[in-house]
Amino acid sequence: VGTLVNTLVMRTDLSGNPSLAELLARVKETALQAFAHQDAPFERLVEEIEFDRNSNRQPLVQVLFNVINAPFDVKAMAGVTLESFKYTSVSTQFELGLTVDETFGGVHLTYSTDLFVPSTAKRMLASFLAVLGQLLADPAQTVQAMDSMGAAEHADLARWNATHVPFETGLRLGDLIRRQVRSTGDAVAVVFERQPLSYRALDAAACALALQLRAAGAGPGTRVGVCLERGIELVTALLGVVYSGAAYVPLDPSYPRERLARMCEDAGLVMVVSRTAELQRVGAALPEAVHIVHVDKVEASAVDPRDFELIGTQDDPAYAIFTSGSTGRPKGALNAHKGIVNRLQWMQQAYPLTRSDRVMQKTPCSFDVSVWEFFWPLATGAALVVARPEGHRDSAYLVGLIREQGVTVMHFVPSMLRIFLQEPGLAHCSSVRRVVCSGEALPADVPARFFQRMPHSRLCNLYGPTEAAVDVTFWECQRNAPPGAIPIGRPIANTQVHVLDEHLKPQPVGVPGELYIGGVQVGMGYVSRPDLTAERFIPDPFNPGARLYKTGDLARWLNSGVVDYLGRSDDQVKLSGHRIELGEIETHLSTHPGVASCVVVVREDTPGDRRLVAYVVGQGGGDGADGAATDITTLREHLRANLPEFMLPQHVVAIDAVPLLPNGKRDRHALPRPSLADLGQARPRDNSETPQTAAEEGVAQVWREVLGLSHISRQDNFFDLGGHSLLAMRAAFLIEQRCGLRLDLRRLVHDTLAQLAAPGATPQASAPGHPPPVRGGLVGRILGGIGLGGGFGGGGER
Repeated sequence: VGTLVNTLVMRTDLSGNPSLAELLARVKETALQAFAHQDAPFERLVEEIEFDRNSNRQPLVQVLFNVINAPFDVKAMAGVTLESFKYTSVSTQFELGLTVDETFGGVHLTYSTDLFVPSTAKRMLASFLAVLGQLLADPAQTVQAMDSMGAAEHADLARWNATHVPFETGLRLGDLIRRQVRSTGDAVAVVFERQPLSYRALDAAACALALQLRAAGAGPGTRVGVCLERGIELVTALLGVVYSGAAYVPLDPSYPRERLARMCEDAGLVMVVSRTAELQRVGAALPEAVHIVHVDKVEASAVDPRDFELIGTQDDPAYAIFTSGSTGRPKGALNAHKGIVNRLQWMQQAYPLTRSDRVMQKTPCSFDVSVWEFFWPLATGAALVVARPEGHRDSAYLVGLIREQGVTVMHFVPSMLRIFLQEPGLAHCSSVRRVVCSGEALPADVPARFFQRMPHSRLCNLYGPTEAAVDVTFWECQRNAPPGAIPIGRPIANTQVHVLDEHLKPQPVGVPGELYIGGVQVGMGYVSRPDLTAERFIPDPFNPGARLYKTGDLARWLNSGVVDYLGRSDDQVKLSGHRIELGEIETHLSTHPGVASCVVVVREDTPGDRRLVAYVVGQGGGDGADGAATDITTLREHLRANLPEFMLPQHVVAIDAVPLLPNGKRDRHALPRPSLADLGQARPRDNSETPQTAAEEGVAQVWREVLGLSHISRQDNFFDLGGHSLLAMRAAFLIEQRCGLRLDLRRLVHDTLAQLAAPGATPQASAPGHPPPVRGGLVGRILGGIGLGGGFGGGGER
């Protein structure tokens, strides 16, 4: 060690780094002291240090590296023959023990069988020998240049990524759908609010719209906005844009106008497909130069679909979906036809649909899971069952729709699936044969609950970002599987996943690294963001001429050849299926005149209850001198002008200063736990205004239970008290069960308890404790936060 330190000192300029020089000197001194006491028994060392014991692991160290290099000099002794004896241990006192024997030769590895399986131990030993061999061959090479994996491990990684499937090439989305029109023209393509539409009628409407869009300038390479609520017109509009050759860009009419305006600008929209109702809400956000096409005024009879021809190629953009951006501006991920067509072909191969299947479409089209929900059934001859606007938030409504329409396949984000599995009417959902989960990590306890409540269904866990055509890995959950984390699985057809270090070198099996995606589904980049595109879409070192997408997700390979998701490497989070850049919230929060600095985090102080929390330092300091800086309603209204509802913090906490780490970075772990009882209120609270009527007291009691508060005032607001959409769903169910009141959750953002429980303000349920089988869409767009996401890095439901 002393020699190594001396070498570092000689090869390093320490003149500008006294701390490093001091550190190296201390290391050298400690090494010399250790050398002087090398014969001290290990037991004495443990006693001298006097640290806390832990029965689960060895004291002091858990890995032993032993070099046997004592010379053996045999001397003749009268009547005695001496010879060497090689001893090999069959047990270990440490988690790992590596012995290099210079006397007899060889390398020996012992390991705890409670922690490692034989294949893992063999990989570690092969890795050590590979590194040792490279050092012997070239002692001057850098650590960065060395390959820490053996040939067998390289072969395993190559085999796991050997995903080539010879799907038909050259296809566009429109080709898949028009094939079904020709073969099943009279079959039901779409059902909405009990109204069916055939493949032939849908095709005719889409062709008519496509021709009108082309006449206005749409075509390959252009982008057309679609601003519509969920319904048959939305399906027609998306298909019409695809038929026109342009790429569609979803514009959620519930988004703030300023956000929609930025999306239109970045996307370079030439036109927008919409209706009068949606235009009245968002019209001011659309640039004056954008041409508006009213989908409900297009005459399908004006064109003969048999004369209509698709234009463009598989390399043209098919859609662009905007996600949260760390700089404060949303970014639009652009994907080509060949990527999403590969995704649909794989899904049909892995989970075949037949013409008797009915797939529920309930993900808002502004999230990427909706892409396969819309086009997979239409490309295979199945029927698309479209949920009413906001219906995807209401479990009872979904149960009724499943029962009524015989839905066989549907998607849930894990947090919404957990709520859905609590619905008492699941016995009526026996038609569901498969549920697809994506959007966030699937908790280990959810599959067991799923198979208990839905014994006739199968559950699969998918992963993928918006930047790579929805999903890139898959995992089939098994009944009666042993407890443990749910992996994200194996790469799908014609797609590769790589776990790499900071030098883009593959990480050994079991070693965490950043997840990169390669293959045909890698997207085209971000619209109007060449800088960000160059940063995230990089040259593929394993496939010259191709690109990898840098996900920012942490993962590792497991011995079985599947990928285990470990979280994020940056400030991006997934909350109820939403992909949220905390930096975007912080950017907009910092523009408030009362905010000097801020930090936004996701906290889970109660298991299963994840919340967005904003910590704010006011311009007058953290003592609340500047009231605007700490008032939750003021700040939420400020953020609401730029951010969708699911990105609004549930808590705003005033602090004196943002805690920092020694390196100057923000210490998020040192932020205080928010107190539900000390939240900023929407209006001055009068604690004397206790609930007065039976209805008010019933609602208040549920609020106390759900929010964990001891006092509720008539002037309190559910969301200002720290509620969010998941808690709102629970509150609505309990209020309907106990009080017989059918709560309109869309008023929760603004109304007080007194306003909600006023006579006539809340409809009566059929009977307390017996809710009707189908409720209207309870949680409106303002609650955003429950949803159906599309992959960890890409999208989710509001």
